[in-house]
Amino acid sequence: MNQYINKGETLGKEGFTHSVDSTNQDSCSLSSISQDCIESAYCFIHQKLRVYEFSTNLTQRDDIEYAISQYVDGMNPQLYQKLADGRDGFLLDHISFEQDMRKAQEQLEKMMV
Repeated sequence: MNQYINKGETLGKEGFTHSVDSTNQDSCSLSSISQDCIESAYCFIHQKLRVYEFSTNLTQRDDIEYAISQYVDGMNPQLYQKLADGRDGFLLDHISFEQDMRKAQEQLEKMMV
C-alpha cells in the first residue's frame, strides 16, 4: 500500500484519493455535499486548470476536457448543479470550457471556507 494513502482511502485514476466511509460509499456520491467531496473536486479542477491554461498542446488540452467530462459524469449531482447554477453543459462545452473551469474553481474555493 502507498505510504501516502490512509486507511479508508482509495487512489483514483487521476492520482488523488477518495475517502470511503464504513458503508463503502465514496463520500462524493452521498446525497449531501460533504467537505471531502468539495475538496476533492477543487483539487481535481485546480490541477487540470493549471495544466490547461499553460498548455500549447491541443491534444493535451483535449485530454483535459475529456478528463473533466468524465469527472463530471461521476461527481455528486447536487455539487454539479450548484456549480452549474442552472446552466446546461457547464464544464462540458468546448467554447466556454476554460471560463467554466475558472468559475468552478472559484466557487469550490469559497465552499471550502
